[in-house]
Parts: sequence; structure tokens; C-alpha cells
Amino acid sequence: MFEQFILSLVIISHLSNSSQASAFLQSKEFFLVPTIIETSSAQQPVSEKLEWHLQKKIRTKALPPKKISNDTNPHIFSRTALVLDADTKEILWQKNPQIVQPIASITKLLNALVWLDHQGSDNSYTLTSKDDTPDGKDMNLPVGTQLSINDILHAALIASYNDAANALAHSSSLSDEEYLQAMNRKAQAIGMQNGQFVDFHGLSWQDTASAQDVALLAQSAFSQPEILKAATTPAYAITALNSDLKLHAYTTDQLLFDKDFDIIGGKTGYTEEAGYCLTVKAKEPKSNRTIIGVILGADTDEARFTEMKKLLNWTFQNYTWN
Repeated sequence: MFEQFILSLVIISHLSNSSQASAFLQSKEFFLVPTIIETSSAQQPVSEKLEWHLQKKIRTKALPPKKISNDTNPHIFSRTALVLDADTKEILWQKNPQIVQPIASITKLLNALVWLDHQGSDNSYTLTSKDDTPDGKDMNLPVGTQLSINDILHAALIASYNDAANALAHSSSLSDEEYLQAMNRKAQAIGMQNGQFVDFHGLSWQDTASAQDVALLAQSAFSQPEILKAATTPAYAITALNSDLKLHAYTTDQLLFDKDFDIIGGKTGYTEEAGYCLTVKAKEPKSNRTIIGVILGADTDEARFTEMKKLLNWTFQNYTWN
């Protein structure tokens, strides 16, 4: 109740250009987050309204960015989206933050984090029939093919191969049940309040999270050098250790080739239930500070990249880190 009352006062001051708003936000360590909420009714099936959410500032050594424009809507049409300042973890913009939905192959970032915690002692792994998946994108290498663990990690994160994600988990020191439990514990540990996971690759509609959860996952995953290297590699050659078989893994993240942005981490995802999903970590061009962008539930493959570029441009134009 108190926060709702304070929020009303701050918004009134903010919209009337009063200096009281900035003074209050500075003294009480609150800041306002522009939030787009979709609503529907019989007369108007889908419409949008702008809400302001009061969020407490997180104490860090880094200073949060300052909003320098009153433009509150970059007009993102995906189901839910968000921008997070990577250093302070402050939300800079969000759409439909209440939505929890499937996140498809973005799940592989959590898999990789858990693998780093529980990797086995061997540097190689031999594929078994247990690694195969009935649907989705696979390496489709013969059972018995021996690969380096490093190749498997790159195959899972660059080309988003589902059998590589299974192999990564199976190469660990944990059973399948223990690994899934570790994934869900890891999700909670990094602050994913709505994260729930039932497989290693994201094919299930039950691998779900909010946009904020995905941003926190991306921030944690891309802080790991092994994951970051794979997440920024456009192409990678995979070579079997016990045969002449070779395979080239090509990135699914088109933004790695976009010279207008400095993308330093990215992961895509798609299933019919999830729609087209994307999370990236990008450098702000003037300060070298970084943000995390999340797009979940875009209608097409192209739309997730177009909307992410729109979201990054809007953020860099409306905030300053100087």
C-alpha cells in the first residue's frame, strides 16, 4: 500500500516535470520502469497501455543509467520483452512482465551453467541412443561417435543441437534426475523466480520462465568464459575423435553478423508453443557498459531479430551511462 501511494506521487511529479520526483528517487533509491501491458476485451481484442512500475535500486559499485528521453515505448509486438542493465540488474523497459512462457532452446544456457558445476573428469564423451531426441535440431551423428566435451558444448550453444545438449548433461557426474534438480536449483540461485525446467534442451512446453528470468539467466551464463566463447562464435568445426566424421555448426543468432551492434553473447530458441525467442548481451557504444535484451514469443524468425534491434536502438537512444 505504501509503495502504491509513493508510486502515485512520483508519477505525478515525473509527468509534471517536477524536480521532486528525481529528488525522491535519489533519496529513497527508487526508480520508475516504463512497462507496456497488453489488455483485451470484447470490444477491443488486443490493446496496450503504459504503466509505471516502482522498482528499488540495487546497490552495486556501478552507477545505473539515466533516462534522457520521455519516449516510453519502442513498439515491440512479441508476447513479452525486457531490457536489463547488466551491471546493476535494473530493468530499463519491459512488456507484459507477468507472462511466464516456454523459452525453448534458451534452456541450453541453464544446462551449460549446471554442466560447469558438475562436469565429469573426462575430456571426451561417446554418444549413445539416450542422447537422441525425437524432434528438433540434432547433430545426427552415429551412436558410438566420440567427441570432445568442448565440441559438444559448442554444438549445443552455437547450432542449438538438442542431442548435444543431452550429451552435455550425460557427460556430467549426475544422473538425469539429479541434473534436472540441479538445473532448477541453479535457476533459483541466480534469481529466476518463475523458472521451471523438465529437460536439458528446451523442447518441452514445460521449460518456462519470464522475460526477467531469462535476462538473469543470460547475465549469469554470459559471465562464464566457456559459455561466452561459444555464444559469440559464428561457425565451428566438430571432429569425431574415433572416426573421420566431421560436422560444421553454424550460429542461429543473426545479430552476430550485424555491424551496427556489438553483441557479446546471444542465444535463440524456438518451439511452436514458445514462438521465436532471443536473448543477447550487447555493449553500449559510448561507455562500453552492457545490457541484456530479451524477446520471447515473436511471430517469425526474422521478427525476433528485427524487434531486438529496435529494442537495443531504443535503449541506447533513451538512456545514458555517462
